[in-house]
Amino acid sequence: MSKKSISFIAGACLGAITVRVLVGTLFSLKITEAEALERAKRLVRDLGYEISGSWIVNQPSPTVIQGRTLSTLELGVMATDAYGAHHFHFQMDVYSGKLFVLTPYEAAQ
Repeated sequence: MSKKSISFIAGACLGAITVRVLVGTLFSLKITEAEALERAKRLVRDLGYEISGSWIVNQPSPTVIQGRTLSTLELGVMATDAYGAHHFHFQMDVYSGKLFVLTPYEAAQ
């Protein structure tokens, strides 16, 4: 084998490893609990409420939403407006960052 072909094979291997690491990193980034709470609070604040508290209900767990199994984090936000106090429950997919609003019935289960 010539020096040129060995260099080509080594470069191809390094390139494949680099692509695999980059793709694995991009698709495995999880949202932190603090960032999830901030996103939920921002949504409630954008709706015109004043935040009075927020909390994490559980650790990330598999949940079926719209027929897909997602790893979600359940969040709670307490807020007030001119009509009184309101309690919001969300589930956030820790990989995509999508927020799903839970109805009072779903939050009670």
